[in-house]
Amino acid sequence: MTLREILDMPVFEGFQVVAGMNGLDREVSTVSVMDAPDIYAWMKGGEFLITSAYVVKDSPDYIATLISKLDEWGASAFGIKFGRFIEKLPEQARKVAEELNFPIIAIPIEFAFTEVINPVLNEIINSQAKKMKFSENVHSALTNMVLEGADASTILSILEQYIHSETAFVSFIPRQAIYPERTALSSSLHADILALQQDSLSLEALLAKYEYYRLYINEETYGYLLFGEKWDSYEKSFEDYYHIAIEQAGIVLILLAQKQLAQMQIERNYREQFIQDLLRASFDSRSELNNRARTYNWNFDQGAFVAIVDVDNFKKQYLSDLDTEKNRHLLNTMDRILNICLEIIKPQFAQVVYSLLSDQLVLIISDCRFQVKKIRETREIFELVCREIKRREGFTATIGIGNYQDDISNISKSLHEAKKSVQIAKQMHKNDLVSIYEELGSLKIFALVSDSPEANEFYEMYIGKLARYDEKHNTALIDTLLAIRSSNWNLKKASEKMFIHYNTIKYRYQRICEILNIDLKDREKRLDVEIALKLLDTRPTQ
Repeated sequence: MTLREILDMPVFEGFQVVAGMNGLDREVSTVSVMDAPDIYAWMKGGEFLITSAYVVKDSPDYIATLISKLDEWGASAFGIKFGRFIEKLPEQARKVAEELNFPIIAIPIEFAFTEVINPVLNEIINSQAKKMKFSENVHSALTNMVLEGADASTILSILEQYIHSETAFVSFIPRQAIYPERTALSSSLHADILALQQDSLSLEALLAKYEYYRLYINEETYGYLLFGEKWDSYEKSFEDYYHIAIEQAGIVLILLAQKQLAQMQIERNYREQFIQDLLRASFDSRSELNNRARTYNWNFDQGAFVAIVDVDNFKKQYLSDLDTEKNRHLLNTMDRILNICLEIIKPQFAQVVYSLLSDQLVLIISDCRFQVKKIRETREIFELVCREIKRREGFTATIGIGNYQDDISNISKSLHEAKKSVQIAKQMHKNDLVSIYEELGSLKIFALVSDSPEANEFYEMYIGKLARYDEKHNTALIDTLLAIRSSNWNLKKASEKMFIHYNTIKYRYQRICEILNIDLKDREKRLDVEIALKLLDTRPTQ
């Protein structure tokens, strides 16, 4: 209870505030008697300290220092019996008390300390008992409502009745905003939450505008209780009880959330198991597949294809540091990357089913239109995904896309193709790109053999010689050879591509032939070099 409430008790009618009047709303948790000059060192906070001033009678100037120390250590007020050991509060002490808004109370000399301590402690105990009883009643009422099937909106409606104020709840898992019917009718709080959902108002701006109470699950912020306009019946003196009701409503909302999260996890586990069975073709019959798909309102009659979004270097960062906070942050990042993918991909296709596996997102996409869509259009969709992941989260992603399978029973083949597309892209040391299996051509074959002893020997015969020459003489013959090949062996086009003179390209071309000791005009020899360059493209990092 506050010091003001204590002084309003009839038993303390003769008590006077001689300094620090502006501090009367300080909370008092107990009453203590001063028995030593350094009593402040034993303060725990909230004390109404009373004294006869005997311990400071020989040094009244010390009272100013004592007041500063009491305020510093969390005491709430200082009561002094004037007229026995000191006549009045020293002027310096009064100034300090006024500056700190620390109340100094003149206690009538005829009062025994027990006449101060007992009434105050009885009132505090009674007040705490009332609050505890109120807390139990609120908790019991709200918990019973949950057991009877009440939802979060109903809980908020009851909370409004307790605290006489508009309420709303914004949660992150799942991301949603809840408010009772009364709040939803005409309040500015409702309008601002709608703006938050439409991304026209930030969460930071919302929290800056309204009072709020943060809710936690496992030390993570789960959501916010927000409080809007107060009703006409709102009473400032009941705020302790309002806070109790808010805390109890928060506990019940967390219980509801944990129940919902548990249900979501069970559903997610069943859903994930179905996806894994689908990708492995682990079904006894097509009817079993269709029945399980209908459970999730999925339809694979049109077939599907698989796309894999592989976040580059994500696992490396995840495993590099076992710090719990960092790992939690990375997992949250992966969830956000998933949301980015779904945000872009879902509007483009009839059905998107996903599975989140460590640093990879596996998408099973069904859309009969895909069979007539141009590869370029599909590439553009997934290139936008790459750009947005990089822009919003700072990670790059390699995306592999398998071929469309008319029969969903063959979806594992598309999964293998998507994995292969990612693997080949990474073998070519290329991140942040979209690799489509249908476009890979001969790279699919070269990737299979690029790390074999025979391939290494073949590579060494051609590219190895040029690499060593470039390193020794600081030349760029391999880059030149790649430019000539990409120009269909047209030296003029290669010179334009490299922005160098035609004669320079001719000279480099001759040096390449001399170093390799071959005539590149010979079709067979040229084919050998092209094969070596393909092996260079798909050669794993040594």
